[in-house]
Parts: sequence; structure tokens; C-alpha cells
Amino acid sequence: MTIETPLPVFSSIDVAKVESLVASQIETNKNALSKQLSSLESPSWDSLITPIEESEDILNKLWSPIQHLNSVNSSPELRAAHDKAREKLSAYYTEFGQNEQVFSAYKAFRNSSAYAQLDAPKKTVVDHALRDFRLSGIELGEADKARYAEIRARLANLSSQFSNNVLDATEAWHFHTED
Repeated sequence: MTIETPLPVFSSIDVAKVESLVASQIETNKNALSKQLSSLESPSWDSLITPIEESEDILNKLWSPIQHLNSVNSSPELRAAHDKAREKLSAYYTEFGQNEQVFSAYKAFRNSSAYAQLDAPKKTVVDHALRDFRLSGIELGEADKARYAEIRARLANLSSQFSNNVLDATEAWHFHTED
């Protein structure tokens, strides 16, 4: 599957590679973030936000077609691959949301004079990111962070199970009439 095309090519999705593709992109994003943070001296829109947004966009362009295909044309193989990849994504986003180094960089940028020069939409992006870090438990103690991660993983599993049950019920439904 190529992620450079403007529209997804659903026929190119190889179910056998879904989990490894998602895992590989997650690892690429983690490595890029680590490299970015290690060389980050003074957070700015271009040095902090843009690279993170670009990495997340690549992951989203990979994941969205898989998720959509699972919703509209599910098979047992695709469902299994989707669920395994979704678990990895849930863990990745929980880890990102509790990354102290990223949170500190966002706070430093928010408190800098460069933030004041941003237009309203960009300020909103920064403010919402800081809100999202707080909602992800960034300010919790370590034990509570671990509990939050467990709850989030359980919620993701239940959400997926519910969606699968809805798909199964929809596919099983039949209306027969002779009138």
C-alpha cells in the first residue's frame, strides 16, 4: 500500500501486512520524535509542531483506509489484523499523550514570545495539544498513569468489540418478504 497517493487505494491493502505496516510507522514516528526532541533547542511552530503533525499525518493516511475498509468490508482476517494494529495504536497514543518531554516542549513554546506572534488557529492547535496532554493523564503520578493506560486499552478493546458486534449484527440481519 502506498501512502503518497491523494486517495486510498483500497485494493492495495494487504491484510497480511497491516499489523507490521502500522507497527513500522509507529516506530518511525517514535524515532523521528526522539531525534526531533534531542535536537530541539528552542521550541517553535516549525521545530516542534510541524514535524509532529507531519508524522501523525503519515500514520493517519496509513491507518484511515484500513479502519474504513474494516468498517465497510470486514473479513475475519482483516478484523484480526485491524484489532492487533488498533491495540498498537492505542498504546502509541497513550504513550505520546504521557510523554513528559513533548509536554514540556509544548509548554515552553506556549510560554514563549513566539506563541504570541501566532495567528488564532495556530494558537488553538497549541492550546488544544496542551489540553489533550492533560486529558491523557500527563500530570498524574506514575501509578495513576499506568492505571490510565490500562483503562484506555480496555476502552479501546471494548469499543472495537462493540463495532465488531454491530458489523456482525448488520451482516446477519435479513428481511424476507413475499409482499
